[in-house]
Amino acid sequence: MARGSAHRRMREGKPCILCGGNRLSEDTEHAPPKSLFHDKQRPQGYEFPSCKRCNKGPAPLDALAAFIFMSGRTEALLKTAAFTEHQMNLARTVARNFRPIFAKVENADIKSESGFIIAGAKLLELTPEASKHLATWSAKQAYAYWYHHTKQILSKDAVVGIDILTKCNEDDDFANEVARLLGPGHSMVHAKKPVDDQFFYRFVRDEVTEVSFVQAVYHKNGGFFAIIDEKNHHPEVLEKTAHRFQTSDNKGIHRIFPKERSAVLYGPRKS
Repeated sequence: MARGSAHRRMREGKPCILCGGNRLSEDTEHAPPKSLFHDKQRPQGYEFPSCKRCNKGPAPLDALAAFIFMSGRTEALLKTAAFTEHQMNLARTVARNFRPIFAKVENADIKSESGFIIAGAKLLELTPEASKHLATWSAKQAYAYWYHHTKQILSKDAVVGIDILTKCNEDDDFANEVARLLGPGHSMVHAKKPVDDQFFYRFVRDEVTEVSFVQAVYHKNGGFFAIIDEKNHHPEVLEKTAHRFQTSDNKGIHRIFPKERSAVLYGPRKS
């Protein structure tokens, strides 16, 4: 009861941070969502005022992100890893709401740094559609983290570019160079103890260019890289990202690139 009262005080009279600041908040958004963590652990201080539309709509996307990032090493599911009941529930939610999310499943070996094979695995490649859903989820996280650091709401003019981070693109020179510039970063804290293995991110903002960079990692398995252009003045920088998003009070966070129609934060379409 006390926790619910604290959340009401946190959002009382404040606008939703996810759709431009023109709608009053009615709910508390957790970013990252609670479903992304084991044993009800979650980051402290990452609760945000939101409208019901922006908060309640993306539950299937939360499940998709949690399932992918909690299920093993980056896009590799260890044969020996037993799923928890929570992970099984996530898997069922993903199966109900999405078409198959893996484009390729292959046998693979996990090797130590010295080259010895230490485990067998299934190498899993996401479908383009699943990658788009995951990018949409990541854009929402980027909006929340930007607000967390600036105490400002991103306007409808801002453009957020997203790249999904996996082992498949860990050698990306641009993303790695930016990561080196971002510094030590911010760790998840639960009960006053850091829990880096579940949530870690870096954030930096250039006040002159009004461009911010975010790198977020979940369960050491994957995450996203975001470029936030506050006034949409640097399209040449945003072109380095595969997905781009904006927000508005009537649509919420929505994709502007690639141009083809896609599901937004309110959940995937069913065929």
